[in-house]
Amino acid sequence: MTVWGKKNWIKVSLSMVVTVSLISGSLFIGNPLEGQANSNDERIRQKEAEIAELERQHAQTRAEINEIRNKVNELIAEERTLNDDIVKLDLEIATTKSNIELQETEIAITEVKAYEAALELQAAEEQVAKREDLLKTRVRAMYESGGTVDYLEVLMGSSNFGEFLERLDFLSLLVQQDQKIVEDFIHAKELVEEKKEEIEQYLVLLEEQLNSLNALKADFEKQQKDKQVAIAAIQVTQEELAREEAEAFAAATALANQKAVAQKELEDLRWDGIFAWPVPNSKRITSHFGLRKDPFTGQTRGHNGMDIGAPQGTTIVAAASGVVLVAEYLNGYGNTVIVEHGDGIRTLYGHIRNGGIVVSVGDRVDREQKIAEVGSTGRSTGPHLHFEVHKNGVQTDPVDYLK
Repeated sequence: MTVWGKKNWIKVSLSMVVTVSLISGSLFIGNPLEGQANSNDERIRQKEAEIAELERQHAQTRAEINEIRNKVNELIAEERTLNDDIVKLDLEIATTKSNIELQETEIAITEVKAYEAALELQAAEEQVAKREDLLKTRVRAMYESGGTVDYLEVLMGSSNFGEFLERLDFLSLLVQQDQKIVEDFIHAKELVEEKKEEIEQYLVLLEEQLNSLNALKADFEKQQKDKQVAIAAIQVTQEELAREEAEAFAAATALANQKAVAQKELEDLRWDGIFAWPVPNSKRITSHFGLRKDPFTGQTRGHNGMDIGAPQGTTIVAAASGVVLVAEYLNGYGNTVIVEHGDGIRTLYGHIRNGGIVVSVGDRVDREQKIAEVGSTGRSTGPHLHFEVHKNGVQTDPVDYLK
């Protein structure tokens, strides 16, 4: 029902009430819309409370998003630190690996030396056995010859001095040989003990080197595991934060959509079919809607809006809340703003001064919000606002929508 229709319905209803009252002998003037108004006010309050709750939830969601972003920033800092640690770990791992290789080389060298010492021990033990057999043979020969040789008797039994010298040389060689047999035996025994001790030392060293190698390998495995755990932890945290952020953004978007719907419903509830005066500082109507004499041609022609005279730069406000559809120069209208209010209602504000448009296409404006300033652009004879109301695409008298 249009505003004009509502007004006439109210007039007819009041007329019926007055008539019935006069017939009954008393005049009762009531307000048939009072219950409806109270109900509408209650719905408005409920819708405002709903919007307030949505704003609170939206603010909480934004706070959660900010908290997640802070965590993301902290994680980025941790990741940088982790990357530095990983670089250090890589260096430590490389060093440990190098030490392992060096230790394995040293162990191989020790094993070779131990093997060589074992061969030398075997040779020494064989020498001991040979010297021992030779020594036993010599002792046995001496025993079989009657015990200890009387070297003086052998010498004195010489028939001449030449034989004496020969026997002396022979005995000297015999003594030397016996002494060498003993010395070689002793040396071989000492060598055996020396090699045994050397092998024992090699075995001790080898055990130490093996223990060190095992420790290095354990460190290597731990370093590798620490690196993998650190990287995995960062990845898990990144995925978790990304999921939380996506959920928070989805919730914020849903709340924003709910708020937009509730805001539109609230505007519809608040909409009483009456516009705010578009030029608050001027009530001077210089030309009404309908037929008039054209100021340029002098001919009578239709005027599709209402002109409100005001000084250049006077504030122009939105007659009701809505969305800006046009904010540009339009031929005869000059600089123009058009606002969509819903339910097929649009308002047009023309002849705005150059630079006087303060909104952009797509902006949502509130009732009585400044949108422009009075000017005289386009087909105009002086500063004023040309104000039009369109109902389903057809210009209608703005007076029907104004207080």
